[in-house]
Amino acid sequence: MAPISKSSSQSPVAASYQNLGRLLISWTVLFMAGGAAGYGGSALLASLFAGSRLPFVGLVLPLGVLTVGVALGAVQRKLLASQVNVTARWPWMTGMGMAVGLLLLVAINTGTAAFVADWSEMSRLTVFLGGAGLAGALASLGQWLILRPILPKHQWWLMANGVGWLMAWIGVLATGLALGGGEPLPATAARWGDALILGAVAGFIIGFEQGVALVGLLAQRVWEARNATQPLESGKLN
Repeated sequence: MAPISKSSSQSPVAASYQNLGRLLISWTVLFMAGGAAGYGGSALLASLFAGSRLPFVGLVLPLGVLTVGVALGAVQRKLLASQVNVTARWPWMTGMGMAVGLLLLVAINTGTAAFVADWSEMSRLTVFLGGAGLAGALASLGQWLILRPILPKHQWWLMANGVGWLMAWIGVLATGLALGGGEPLPATAARWGDALILGAVAGFIIGFEQGVALVGLLAQRVWEARNATQPLESGKLN
């Protein structure tokens, strides 16, 4: 996605809309790859650390998610470069947000299993999915703090991430049931090949939700540029 220049044969508005379309596709594919790497890597780490004294859920898994998140955030920052300039904190905010969101989900799942054992499966599932939405909003909080000064209607970023995580876990649960023939999700996710598929499904849903929100926020700037007297690049956000 090259920045828009005055020498382009297209109008700045038309070229920028094309850039936004490419951004949505790239953002979604990136999340699919990141989700597959994260979920597949988690399954691999779980098998490697089986029987280890290291606390897998409390230490190893969050570090793995943090690593994948930072790498994901670094590529995101490059994708955003043709539209907005985000600070160098973006990759770290992305990685830390994903790790914190995951730990919150683990805490919710563990807490409902330990303290409300008499709840029905549907009640536990409802609490877990509600927690997934909360975790998604929390995971994007650092990114939102960066976007807040430079994009209007920035609150949609938190909402999109909350909905994205909620829908992603619904997709993961449904896919897990299909892959595992009705067996519990942890058993399916423990198989490396199935974990890759589950991660790609989650990544596609979250990436698409985020991408749509991001493109919507950026498209507002393109729309305003229709009546601008200066080329669009001169209004590039800093």
